[in-house]
Amino acid sequence: MYRSSPTKIQRVTVFFRAMGGSYWLSGLTGLLTYITYALLNDAWGNYALAAIAVYLYLSIPAYSRLSNRLESRTGDSTGLTTIGRVARYTLQFTVNCALLYVFLAGGILDRAGLGGIGGFFGAAAWVTAVSQGGQYAANWLATIGVGSSDRNVIISISVSVVVNALAVSGVVWIQSIYVGASLFFAGVILLSGVLFDIKTLRIPTRRRGSRSVSTL
Repeated sequence: MYRSSPTKIQRVTVFFRAMGGSYWLSGLTGLLTYITYALLNDAWGNYALAAIAVYLYLSIPAYSRLSNRLESRTGDSTGLTTIGRVARYTLQFTVNCALLYVFLAGGILDRAGLGGIGGFFGAAAWVTAVSQGGQYAANWLATIGVGSSDRNVIISISVSVVVNALAVSGVVWIQSIYVGASLFFAGVILLSGVLFDIKTLRIPTRRRGSRSVSTL
């Protein structure tokens, strides 16, 4: 019996159904991003903000998996957890720089508001550090059986959206706390990676590399 091949729309529908839970969460992230930045910057009618919200909805599930896979594979190939974490940070820092540029170019944020957190690159660095702190907590929860790594990471990104928005939108009282939290997360992530690498180098038979969990 002849069966017609699935159309592009049908293929896309199947894909989104397979990723259903992740896309519900990324949709929440996009919505939170739009509402938070619109409230703080009176940008309800800003097309750039709407475009960023849609972009986050479509890209975050793949972004989460890519981050986990990059860290895991880089750590495993080098035998060093720290290198895997640096690779993850570099990827996310680059993406955050691109997004921050769109926020500024699109008139959502005022560059002067970034002065309290180190300007353009300082803000991108702090945002990345805070986000990664939440993501490592999400991965740790997955290792003890709470949720999956990729979905936990999406939830952590959703939570960090609100905190990040307050900091980069120029809310002065939170910026000092934000910088302190960023330094704390960056220090814990880096130090724990270095300590783990020292242990694995001293015990060659122990498996080296990243300990992040991926559902792929």
